Amino acid sequence: MAEALRAERADLKQAVATLQQSNRLANMRIAVLNAQLSADPKAVAVSVWDNERQSGVVVVHHLKPPPKDKDYQLWIIDPHYPSPVPAGILSVDEAGDGRVDFTANRPIQTANQFAVTEEVKGGAQVPTLTAMVLAGA
Repeated sequence: MAEALRAERADLKQAVATLQQSNRLANMRIAVLNAQLSADPKAVAVSVWDNERQSGVVVVHHLKPPPKDKDYQLWIIDPHYPSPVPAGILSVDEAGDGRVDFTANRPIQTANQFAVTEEVKGGAQVPTLTAMVLAGA
């Protein structure tokens, strides 16, 4: 009897772990960001946002490095805010590839879209929308 109870407890623990993982996946937002500039048409990025943890990761390929006095900056578009929310600086290597873990500087309720802009070195508080290089949902 004790062995049967232990086995049932193990099964219940596994079921709970599976449900927790499913719930965590439901809170994730995956977005593909496509090139917005004709001069860099092969640039692409994938962003994964975990709303529960309020953090994410973005991986970019084929994005030309910015000029020396500029940085690429990631933004989260949340309809609860009047303007995009800064989410950090994105660095790329000479091949145009990069990966960065990020958080927003404000709590995110709904991560509808993501964008990358070219900004002054160190980033900006408001995006320069005319300098958008990647965007997607």
